[in-house]
Amino acid sequence: MILVCFFIFFDAKSKHHKNLTGLKLVCSIGKKKHGFEFLDKQFFSEHIFSVENGNIQEKGTNFHYLTDKNYVYLERLGSVNKIFITINRASLYINDNKRLRCAILDTPIIEYFKKLKKKSSGEKLNK
Repeated sequence: MILVCFFIFFDAKSKHHKNLTGLKLVCSIGKKKHGFEFLDKQFFSEHIFSVENGNIQEKGTNFHYLTDKNYVYLERLGSVNKIFITINRASLYINDNKRLRCAILDTPIIEYFKKLKKKSSGEKLNK
């Protein structure tokens, strides 16, 4: 019985699950952290945290994504800063680059970024 419960819990948290709705990822790209939340089977929202100055930006909630069994393809086309990236579902690498990796969040993205901002502000004050 314990093994069955563990398997169900692991499957629900797995980065390989079929339905991405509600999944929250934070990805480090350069000096910014991008937070992606999958709103439904077609659209995602994006927030960006600047490590340098602590600014948090909401980029929007109507960006399109596609997925297959190996990758998630994200597109932000309707803005000045267009992106097209792939996230490997098994490794969570961006564009299969081992230095660009995502992590799964359990907390809301904005809450996570606010904690990062508070932490980085505290570190600057202590220096």
